[in-house]
Amino acid sequence: MKLLSNGIILIVLILSGIGKIIDPLPAIQLMEKLPLIPNILILPIASILPALELSLALGILLRYKKFIIYSVNLLLFLSFFILSIYGTILKIKVDCGCFGSLLESRVGWTMVLRNSVFLGLSIYLFINSNMELINKIFFKARRMENEA
Repeated sequence: MKLLSNGIILIVLILSGIGKIIDPLPAIQLMEKLPLIPNILILPIASILPALELSLALGILLRYKKFIIYSVNLLLFLSFFILSIYGTILKIKVDCGCFGSLLESRVGWTMVLRNSVFLGLSIYLFINSNMELINKIFFKARRMENEA
């Protein structure tokens, strides 16, 4: 399951990163319609986001600093999930630019469902890849409770 989850997330990150590099316009247009994002931040976000996605893909592929990579990955997919719900509630009817011009992806309940799957996979990967650290923190806290 971990290998499949990693594979799916890797493909999504690579396709979306490359897609936004090739054609950032749909993502920029969506950000312009979202009142949450100030206009001054749209171009910096549109520039940094594909680099972040490709960097995360590379980090997952190389198994580099798993805690940081999977934490940032989780936060990224959580923000995509929240923004997809927000855009759906506001009835924004544009291509989200999630994959640039490689794949059409309109804001709506289908995108919310897709992002919830990606978020679920990201949560699974975060927990699974950091289980040793989570156990260490949890058992240390329990040990401290028992000593007190």
